[in-house]
Amino acid sequence: MRVLTALFVVMLASCTAGPGEFIRRPEMPISWPIYEPHPRISVLFTYHDVRDTDRSPGFLTSIGEFLLGQIEHSVMSPYGMCLTADAQTLVIADTGQGVLHFISLITGVHEVANGDERHPLVSPIGVTALPDGRILATDSSRGEVLVFSASGEFLEAFGSPRELGRPTGIAWDPVGERILLLDTTGGRLLVYDQAWRLIQSAGEPGKQGGAFNHPTNLAVAADGKIFITDSLNFRVQVLSPEFEPLHSFGIVGTGPGTFAKPKGIALDSEGHVYVVDAMFDNVQIFDQQGVLLLTFAQSGSGFGGLSLPSGIHISKDDRVFVADGGNARVQVFQYHSVQP
Repeated sequence: MRVLTALFVVMLASCTAGPGEFIRRPEMPISWPIYEPHPRISVLFTYHDVRDTDRSPGFLTSIGEFLLGQIEHSVMSPYGMCLTADAQTLVIADTGQGVLHFISLITGVHEVANGDERHPLVSPIGVTALPDGRILATDSSRGEVLVFSASGEFLEAFGSPRELGRPTGIAWDPVGERILLLDTTGGRLLVYDQAWRLIQSAGEPGKQGGAFNHPTNLAVAADGKIFITDSLNFRVQVLSPEFEPLHSFGIVGTGPGTFAKPKGIALDSEGHVYVVDAMFDNVQIFDQQGVLLLTFAQSGSGFGGLSLPSGIHISKDDRVFVADGGNARVQVFQYHSVQP
């Protein structure tokens, strides 16, 4: 029985639920700024889990439930997110379950991946997609990065707690063609090539420019500038492509343009900077100099409501995916460019 169970553990590292409808849409338009004839942000849909649909689990899932107990295809505590290179699959790091969710935006097929026996995911935080289709996921508890195929097959792992500390945010830098990741407890930005070699380290714990106090998330602009959520300094730091500090914006506070618990960060196609605040239950949009442009979402569980939001990802067509952790879902918005 041990051998048979182990076999199914490996098979279920990428278990599949059948296709079907998997989203909920608002019945009436919800947008920001409120009451404006030409909104800049609107709600598209939310994703919860297969229990919101009428589809049945796949064959492997059914057998796995019989042998190993219930296999959940529900999103429990979403954090980091990314789209695969072909933009057809949403990948969600679920810290509550210690898994990655691979959800097809075309068919609704939902797969769950969790590494292998030697490298099981424990606390996945950040995910990013490489141009060749591979997915990288940081595990903050194990101090390593796991590598998956675009379909959720575990491939390999690299790093160690000695080298990575507590890795959290991770991003592919298309300008420098390198992997950037944050060591939160070490206050460092680490730089890797595509052969998983550490090629550079920048930063240290502190408050001065270029130093960090528990950095958690990062994003790369089209010109190569790096935007880092310097969480316990309550600011966003902007670095040059050479990792020189350029400027920062934000202070601790409770009003618009300030931060209380800043987390996820992303840029849209026009270079606006989106920062998720888990205390405010909203997303603030800034220009790259730190001028507040718009705030959207509010506390709640309905469409447009957030509870303890964390990660954010923006697609090339400006769909804004927000990890709505307290509501155990991902909510998807759309940024609308200014009409000519």
